[in-house]
Amino acid sequence: MRWVRNELIKRVVLIIAALLIGLFGEGSVAWATTYYSVNSGDWTNNTCWSLTSGGVAVGAGVYPGAGDDVVLEGGKTITVSSSGACAGVSFTGGKSQNTTLLIGAGGSLVVSGTITIPRAGVSTSTNYHNTIDVGAGTLQAGAIAFTDGGSDNRHQMLISTGTVTVTGDITTANQGASATIAFSGTGTLNVGGALLTQTITGTQTGGALVAGAGTVNYTGGSQTIHAFSYNNLTLSGSGTKALSTSMNSITGCLVLAGTVSVSTAVGLSIGGDFRIGDGVNSVAFSVMNHDLSVGGISD
Repeated sequence: MRWVRNELIKRVVLIIAALLIGLFGEGSVAWATTYYSVNSGDWTNNTCWSLTSGGVAVGAGVYPGAGDDVVLEGGKTITVSSSGACAGVSFTGGKSQNTTLLIGAGGSLVVSGTITIPRAGVSTSTNYHNTIDVGAGTLQAGAIAFTDGGSDNRHQMLISTGTVTVTGDITTANQGASATIAFSGTGTLNVGGALLTQTITGTQTGGALVAGAGTVNYTGGSQTIHAFSYNNLTLSGSGTKALSTSMNSITGCLVLAGTVSVSTAVGLSIGGDFRIGDGVNSVAFSVMNHDLSVGGISD
């Protein structure tokens, strides 16, 4: 009887496994894993990762993949030099150390969920940072949450000539300037939801944007365009793009694309070109009896 029962159990397990593989594919049956950074190095280097905080490194050829969660800690720098994927990334907060996720030239990272980046700690007069450094690479994420905010910058996202695409919101915990997005080159930030909107109020802006020579592209449906000092600003996608009542200038170019509808809330000065539409879709723009100044070409 015991032998018969064991055989039945084996057959049931095999049937369930076959059904799971048939429904989700062979690679989808594996359980999600949480990886912790224990050494600096490349994303695909197994010696950078442990399955426990501060633990021993995983075996050769093992590193985070799509569906896995990643915890960056210990003052380590993890570099994505080729292609990588995971379900979520979180940094440890309050530590007096610099921890960095670096997307190198030619590197690409896809995070299907949220990147959570709290402030790092402070020691005497030194501010430490949790940093997403996109450099010349490519980062895609479902959302980015700057948590544990304050008055000084200790958590940041740096963009050189690379591209960041966030399909959801980029949020900050407070109105202080601690959450910083800084361009050092001609990179692009595409955001499908809110940009540095406070999670507490859900309406007011927080954080800081250092525009440099970069471009911010609001790509979603109806969005509020907060009054940062933009270099190049693109309003694409669809719906109404509501300009802040305190937004009165754009240093570079303003581009309206997709099927958006835009109305100025105050007088607006555009330092560069002003381009409306792509010749295919229809956009709507109204100055609402306000002054409009364009330093470059308007078409």
